[in-house]
Amino acid sequence: MKTTMICLALCLSLLLSAGCTSAPAIPTATITDTPIPPTLTVTPIPPNATITETLMPPTPTEVQATATAATSQPSQGVQFTKVGYHDAVYDIKADRVIVFGGEIDPDHGSHDTWSYDITANTWVKMSPALCPCGGEGPMAYDSASDRTIFYAGNSVTDGISSLTAANQTWAYDYNTDTWIDLHAIGTPSGLLGARMVYDTKADRMILFGGLSMTLDSYHEEIWAYDFTTNKWTNMQPNTNPPGANFFQMDYDAASDRVLALIIADVGDYTMWAYDFKTNTWTALPVKEPAWRVYGDMVYVPTVKLDFVFGGVTPDSVETPLDDMWTYDSVSNTWEQVPFASGPSARGWATLTYSDKADRLVLIGGGTDRYSFTNEVWIFDPNAKTWTQVGPK
Repeated sequence: MKTTMICLALCLSLLLSAGCTSAPAIPTATITDTPIPPTLTVTPIPPNATITETLMPPTPTEVQATATAATSQPSQGVQFTKVGYHDAVYDIKADRVIVFGGEIDPDHGSHDTWSYDITANTWVKMSPALCPCGGEGPMAYDSASDRTIFYAGNSVTDGISSLTAANQTWAYDYNTDTWIDLHAIGTPSGLLGARMVYDTKADRMILFGGLSMTLDSYHEEIWAYDFTTNKWTNMQPNTNPPGANFFQMDYDAASDRVLALIIADVGDYTMWAYDFKTNTWTALPVKEPAWRVYGDMVYVPTVKLDFVFGGVTPDSVETPLDDMWTYDSVSNTWEQVPFASGPSARGWATLTYSDKADRLVLIGGGTDRYSFTNEVWIFDPNAKTWTQVGPK
């Protein structure tokens, strides 16, 4: 209305002076509302907790099976977000760390996909056309298919974990910057805080643990996912570790076994080793490192050791930890790694290993679940030294 009145006044003025011909077009502004992405707020549940509410999984939402390449170019030279609860893997063929999702603060989450170049120390914010934005779960890189596989166990609504099942399996291709909902066969149902790693010799994703949304109990089944057949298989070994979630797990190539630090009860702290070839678990009781959750464990092939850093104590205090430990699967021994200086105590961070750089990469996390950092730290497994490289 104000624009119309101005135009009429202008024409009247021109008529009075030299005659009104045609008024120049006035550009209109387009306002785009950008929705605030939801966040993920997950509270770890003690292993001996009793859960009374029964939660049934919703019918999985049909999502477009094939994603098209993004029309816009990735944003380069940007600053990475302060985040926790995120997933990170190392894409060996692209030589990039791929980061997805996470929580920015208690009210805001991230649906962004990022790539980090270790050599150049630069971040690129990717722009895929689709993303697994409505789910939370573990992520691992499948080197045979050159895909990052994401298992969305529980749903996320309006920034809060809904504690309902998502039951989705997604794949991310860095080369085309696309996420695809695979609609996998037999996807495990509704697991909160499950852990998943890639067994390179078996060419399988191995998933264990999590809180079952349908059974209201800790999950004790182990599942294997084959990208070639797009099928999940419940392995059903004779013996399983006790159920748990948000624990540390990795694949140890030296022993060709999946290793999981599981806590059943206070004082019962065990390293469990899973052999896909024989479909068996082996219990390896340990006394150290200290009891923790929300930490990370990564295998380093150059020294044939598994590295654990940080995490928090699994209690109501959630005291953050800043220690690092190595595990030797051949001798079944733990050893604390001394270093003069390094990252502050934290949980909810990610730890990945770059084969090309032969370095561990620590990203994000924080001292509590309400405030996170965007720090990037690089660890040399041979010199045993930390170097902070971000933020710039």
